Amino acid sequence: MKKQRRIQTTVSKGSGSIINEEDRKRMIDPTVKENSKNVSEPERFREIKTLITENKIKAAITLCVEVLNDDPDNADGWFLLGTAHLKMGRLFEGVAVLKHAISLDPNNAIAHYNLAQNLSILGKFDELEAHLRKALALQPDFAECHQLLAEMRKLTSTDPLFKTARSIAQDRSAPKWKRRCAAFAVASVLDREGKADHAFRFLQIANAQVSPNENALRRFETLAERSKAFFTPERIERLSIRTVEEPAPIFVIGMPRSGTTLLERILSAHPAIGGAGELPDISNMVYSLDQVHSGSRYPDVLEKISPDLLKAYSKQYINRLRSYSGKTSYVIDKYPVNFLYIGLLKILFPQAKIIHIKRNPLDVAISCLQSNFTVEHEWAFSFNGITRFYTVYAGIMKFWERIIGSDIITIEYENIVRRPQEEIPRLIHAIGLEWDDACLTPERFKGKIDTASKWQARQPINSGSINRWKRYEIALEPLRKEFSRLGLI
Repeated sequence: MKKQRRIQTTVSKGSGSIINEEDRKRMIDPTVKENSKNVSEPERFREIKTLITENKIKAAITLCVEVLNDDPDNADGWFLLGTAHLKMGRLFEGVAVLKHAISLDPNNAIAHYNLAQNLSILGKFDELEAHLRKALALQPDFAECHQLLAEMRKLTSTDPLFKTARSIAQDRSAPKWKRRCAAFAVASVLDREGKADHAFRFLQIANAQVSPNENALRRFETLAERSKAFFTPERIERLSIRTVEEPAPIFVIGMPRSGTTLLERILSAHPAIGGAGELPDISNMVYSLDQVHSGSRYPDVLEKISPDLLKAYSKQYINRLRSYSGKTSYVIDKYPVNFLYIGLLKILFPQAKIIHIKRNPLDVAISCLQSNFTVEHEWAFSFNGITRFYTVYAGIMKFWERIIGSDIITIEYENIVRRPQEEIPRLIHAIGLEWDDACLTPERFKGKIDTASKWQARQPINSGSINRWKRYEIALEPLRKEFSRLGLI
């Protein structure tokens, strides 16, 4: 732990320098046995990359340390060590190590991009630009760099790099992932410059590069219907565990792109509340519950397992929150689709607060179409997918509000940004805390923000994103009609 704290302190002071010789020695553990010297360097690097890809990060770090014990100036070893730290969430350590890797090999384009990506999570927008431009100088078709440069407001339509991104987006022979990133970059620039019609054409190119995942959509739909059939107030009360531990979770739920990141920043500005970002733990827990009893799946399996197992699941999650809590009494988990699991949340965490943030469905839709989500959100790349997923969300939330509505704090995004002095104190008091003025200035937050709204979430509270869908009113008309037909607007 001392190594991590020292490196974090060095980086967070904003010196901007690479780690020095003393830092480097601290990062290499001389006690690690050199048991892989008989393995060639390329083989070791292939193994490290495989471990990182498979999310076996601790094993990857161990091998990196062995490589660096053999060769302390090995740039590739430092690059992979930095990448492993970043994937593990150790951003300050990862940034410091990647800076050192770049000092040894300034021509590693991926190292520059990885460093810029994580500087963006830490809010260091000015510092990241130089690394993105260096990466693009080394590799002009590095489409992820174009996209991040555009998202961080560092690219304009007069920049020669914009023309490169546009060419990649329009190149039908380019790989789909590359076209997608480049097209999102172009659309972002054109949207910011008020050229919505042109921007939407590139949004169409970007979103067309992702194939719909029918199985995933059906899983969401089936899970929602099974939950409606299983959960009742009486069953939740009977299965609920009685153990109450700190920190208490605050679950911020809603549609992706509904303002969950802004809400987390507002709440975590309070000294009694910590923020954990988007934790997939509850979703993973449901997957685990599907495996524990032959013939029973979630949520029916909750009737088949012992109270002790439920307590173990609860304790495991609370222990995870403790790594984010410091001295706070509450920790926010803003994984938006936890709205599917509210019944389980009430059973496992009777002390939890559940905050539902609502936003204009059409603003949510256009924001989804402008976001290059991970593979877990394939529904967000088409009108049909957005409509079906939103239908699941609206339906299950109506169900939860009917059976446990008094336990859900509901707030509207539009009210937060229009009347923060009224809405935010009301929310803080609903949680049961005393007011703190820091909640009105979340832009001062210095921690990490690892979502699609990295740039927006660091701006002062403002109403500039209300009714953004109207810029694309003609293009979104088919979606608006379908939402209206389904009673979603």
